[in-house]
Amino acid sequence: MRIRSLLALLAAALLPLLVVGMPTASAHDRVASTTPKDGSTVAPPEKIVLSLSDRAQPTGTQLKVTGPQGEVTSGTAIVTGKVVTQALKPGLPNGKYTVVWRVTSSDGHPISGTFAFTVAGATASTSSSATASGSSASNSAGSAASSTSPTPPAQQTPTNSSNNAPAVVIGAVVLAVLLIGGGVLLSRRYLKDDE
Repeated sequence: MRIRSLLALLAAALLPLLVVGMPTASAHDRVASTTPKDGSTVAPPEKIVLSLSDRAQPTGTQLKVTGPQGEVTSGTAIVTGKVVTQALKPGLPNGKYTVVWRVTSSDGHPISGTFAFTVAGATASTSSSATASGSSASNSAGSAASSTSPTPPAQQTPTNSSNNAPAVVIGAVVLAVLLIGGGVLLSRRYLKDDE
């Protein structure tokens, strides 16, 4: 009887620890800051930078930046630890730009979102050369680029904030059942020995 009480006390002590650990297992990474900042007005930037709360994975990570003349990204996104950098075409004209991003977080789940900024202060020659190069590039390669590059979804939150929760809950239940079952078996064994 004494062993059964001890095992029940041990199980009762372990269950709160498992429950406390569950929220951290289901949390996803997030974007801590962006450069340029959402809603800001800036001089023509050379790149977009996302700073994350944890390391990102290169697989599946992409950024698409569109402005008055269409898409202005140059090359692919570069992931370095917690930072994702996307180069832009030089000489962006004045206007509003939208960034749609998708990042594979450290736990393997995709997170995505969107933000916008405004370019002001571009010179007239920069704007006209960007317009000329942008229109010729979009005519020759615009359809090919759009068919090969998937558009990331424009959502600000992780695709599912509780993806890991079922596995953690099932693991906690299995552990609790094993502890209680083991306690019952041990108590029966000791009760038989006492008789």
